[in-house]
Amino acid sequence: LMERLVNSIVDKYEHSSPENKKENIFKQFQVFNLSPREREVAYAWLNNQSALQIAINMGITEGTVRNMLKKVYAKTKVGDKGQYFRKFMEFMN
Repeated sequence: LMERLVNSIVDKYEHSSPENKKENIFKQFQVFNLSPREREVAYAWLNNQSALQIAINMGITEGTVRNMLKKVYAKTKVGDKGQYFRKFMEFMN
């Protein structure tokens, strides 16, 4: 019983690190066949960065970010930011 409890705590700790969160969400993005750039944009969007912030960080235009987000929404079968967040926030915890 104690061993199971310790393993459960270790699992939760390992899943809570930022690197593991990003890895988990990227695995989910792969299920939807997002390209590497789309994954980066999708992850930044999930972290509540604006299209302008994402564009600056990635060295691309804001329009390109918005076009990628449209593709991400289409591939993940969501219609808006709220649906997008609901679909993927469970993997961020």
